[in-house]
Amino acid sequence: PLVLGRYELSLLIQIGFLGIAALGLNILVGFTGQISIGHAAFFGFGAFASAGFAGMGVPVALAIPLAGIATAVVGLFFGLPAARLKGLYLAIATLAAQFILEDFFARARWFSGGVAGRVTENFSLFGFRFDREETYFFVVLAWVIIMFVMAANLMRSRDGRALIAVRDHYLSAEVMGINLAYYRTLSFGIASFYAGIGGALYAHYILFVSVEAFNI
Repeated sequence: PLVLGRYELSLLIQIGFLGIAALGLNILVGFTGQISIGHAAFFGFGAFASAGFAGMGVPVALAIPLAGIATAVVGLFFGLPAARLKGLYLAIATLAAQFILEDFFARARWFSGGVAGRVTENFSLFGFRFDREETYFFVVLAWVIIMFVMAANLMRSRDGRALIAVRDHYLSAEVMGINLAYYRTLSFGIASFYAGIGGALYAHYILFVSVEAFNI
């Protein structure tokens, strides 16, 4: 912020929250070998959820992680087919999740404002408003670092190695005692959590969210 202009900072902020969502997709597709076409819908769910929490009086700093958790729960639900499906069939299931959530956004006025969209709140902490690119940049940067460290540590853990084993050779992983259904579903939950955090950061940067922004 001491060197770059507002346009360049805006680009870096967008790279930040989209990068968080992409990091979650990499855990799902790159490390676990699953397929997801509906990641944009989970990004949108996180945006609407965070806007909703903030609208109920929850501080934005707390609404963002809550939105990530809520999106993870939804991701786990839609990830259940991954326990039994793979390849083209799993791709079709995630495509269905995309359109189901899009339709939900358009119809659920209580959640998303319907087709009119929803206005969101500025990020603030201890009475200080992060309402300009020069300040909001640090909010996004902090979340990028947190989420990257979490992903790196996950991949070094037993669960992370299990996810990679599921990708590399699921039959061998199953013989070693790895629960394929559990880890395939878990990967959808983790990826959705990341998408939800990215969507929440997007919502409190743009300050308005609508269903048109989260199509396939």
